[in-house]
Amino acid sequence: MAAELSFTTVANKADIVPTLDYAPEVAPLLWSKLPGVFWRLLIHLGTHMKVIRYLRRQPFAETVQNNPKFAFKYLSPNYLAKGLSVTEGAACFLHHYKRLYDTLPNRILRQTLHWDSVLYQAAEGDNLLSLAMGMSRPNPNEGEMSLFLKWDGEILFTLSFTIVPGKIVNSESEEILLISRLQGTPGRLSDRLGLAVKTLHRVGPRRLLLAALEGIATACGITEIASVSAKNQVSHCEEFDAIFKYGYDDFFTEMEIGRTSAGFFLTPVPILEKPLSLIKSRHKLQTKRRRAFKQQIQSACAESFQRMCHGAAGAPLTFKANLIQPESESQSGSEPAEPSEQENETLRQHPHLTHTRPMHVEEETIQPVKDHWRVEAG
Repeated sequence: MAAELSFTTVANKADIVPTLDYAPEVAPLLWSKLPGVFWRLLIHLGTHMKVIRYLRRQPFAETVQNNPKFAFKYLSPNYLAKGLSVTEGAACFLHHYKRLYDTLPNRILRQTLHWDSVLYQAAEGDNLLSLAMGMSRPNPNEGEMSLFLKWDGEILFTLSFTIVPGKIVNSESEEILLISRLQGTPGRLSDRLGLAVKTLHRVGPRRLLLAALEGIATACGITEIASVSAKNQVSHCEEFDAIFKYGYDDFFTEMEIGRTSAGFFLTPVPILEKPLSLIKSRHKLQTKRRRAFKQQIQSACAESFQRMCHGAAGAPLTFKANLIQPESESQSGSEPAEPSEQENETLRQHPHLTHTRPMHVEEETIQPVKDHWRVEAG
């Protein structure tokens, strides 16, 4: 039975920035940045006028009215990634919101700018684990949209991304998804994160959110995903360099994802994994289970986003946490299927990658959203 697409308000402790406790520290920092922002605004006044003209459209005008800083965020010295110029930042900002405006119906776009939309959820006893998409917070400079891994409504891990022109990262693609944040929520939620990972076939939160992002890329017809490195992540500092290196450089290097000449990690969609023939026999069954689960996440998020793109009604897909059943032990040692002609072409273009086909999960085929149309308020 069809139901209204689920949206959750920002109303839990992990989502809200405690303004009272931090106001004395943040206020001087904000005031210290104003001269630089004002100077960059004067230098790039023509660019800023283009941004202002575009944001006069609804529902962006409502967002600017409620949050005037929204129109100036790209002027930050560290917007999306360290080293981006104001011109590049403005190009990313405009491209992202033009793409959303052309893709999402007006009603859905308005909701996306104010609430989280649930793409996937899994029940485990009395607990509910969900993947939701919404505006980035608490630091809006680290990406325009975010995917949130939540446990009973509290954010455990965040992947922030923006739809940007491919040339920003020296990609030949017209547009890509750029990851600018891939971090957990600090503090008391670490025990729940461990429980969530154990529940979800021990798939780590980074790989889980990356699978969800692949689903969104598939639904949008975007063929590449890029990510910042540790050094050009906007919150990077030398004191915690090892932590950032572990969270970004080591993670993507382990997945055999290479870097572009601009210093960004870049991979085709779908992300290719190590062949099962190279996996030790005693690990193959668990590897298949994990890959099948990631494929389920990817397909579910693609389907949910596609429903949003068409303004469709429908509740987020809900599964039992242990839905995926592995193949029998006798099948676990079988050789993976041969790559298709299209996958072989991808391998020729990206020789540093290897191939494996994920375990089959019966899902509807997801078609990219190519027909951009609007449902204007009225």
